[in-house]
Amino acid sequence: MMWILIVDPDHRLIGRSARAWERVVARLRADRLDRALAQGTPPESTPVLAVRAQVLVGSRMRRDLARSLWRVLAETSEPKPARAWGRVPVMRERIGAARPELLGLIDYLTAPGPVSARVVAEVKDLITDGLGPLYNRRSHDDLRERAQHALDAVAQPRS
Repeated sequence: MMWILIVDPDHRLIGRSARAWERVVARLRADRLDRALAQGTPPESTPVLAVRAQVLVGSRMRRDLARSLWRVLAETSEPKPARAWGRVPVMRERIGAARPELLGLIDYLTAPGPVSARVVAEVKDLITDGLGPLYNRRSHDDLRERAQHALDAVAQPRS
C-alpha cells in the first residue's frame, strides 16, 4: 500500500492510500509527470503526481540515479574509449566542468532522510535527456548550470 499526500477541495493537506488506477496512470505518464515535478509543480496538487513523486523519492530510484551519475563521472576520468556500438558518448568536457555539482547531487541522492521530488526529477531528466547537455554537443543548455539549478532547489523552502 502506498500513502500519498494531496490537497483536498477545501485546500487542506490530507493523507490517503493511493488507488490502483492512480498508480497505473502514474507509471504510464511517468515522463510527463517527471517534467512537471522538475518544473516545480507541487506533488500534492494531484493524486497521480503524488504517486509519481513517491516513486521518485524512493530509495531504489535515488540509488539508481546516483549510480548513473557515478558512471558518467567515472567515464570522464578514464582514457577516452574507442567508439563502442550501443554506447552513447558523453560530453566529457562538460562533465569535467560540472564535476563538483554532480558530486553534490550524488551526495544529496545518497544521504539518509527525505529528499525533494523536484530535485530527483531534475536529476532524472538530466541523465535521461538524450538531447540535453550530458550527451548532445549541440545542446545549448549548460550542464553545470542545470546541475546547480537542481542543487539550488534543495535549499528552497517548499511553498
